[in-house]
Amino acid sequence: MRLAGACLLLAAPLAHAIPESVAGDDDAAIRKLITDYRKAIQTKDLALFKTVKQVSDDEERRIKRAFDSIKSQEVEITVLAIEVKGDKASVKATRRDVIDGSFVASFPQNFMMQKGTRGWSITEITK
Repeated sequence: MRLAGACLLLAAPLAHAIPESVAGDDDAAIRKLITDYRKAIQTKDLALFKTVKQVSDDEERRIKRAFDSIKSQEVEITVLAIEVKGDKASVKATRRDVIDGSFVASFPQNFMMQKGTRGWSITEITK
């Protein structure tokens, strides 16, 4: 009977390995990052875009061309799941775009993120 009690004591801390306050802080920061990403696209704000995702010079040129080629872009991102493992996170979402008043696409989008000294940033975006 002692063994069963010891197993319960050992198992209890594993269920709460990440304090809820830390997990909640990460969740809130990640959701804000996604919101800033959406805002950067909608407002065509390259500087804001670069604060949420590191971009190469080539990627920056493509983003500028895309921003210059449209009058308006509405982006709706619905977060479906956030998984945090240490200083890495993945976010599964759906995205819906309306460009210049016309519905263009609805598609899944996955964000890979890294937590650094300045907080979370997007490292990769895939469909």
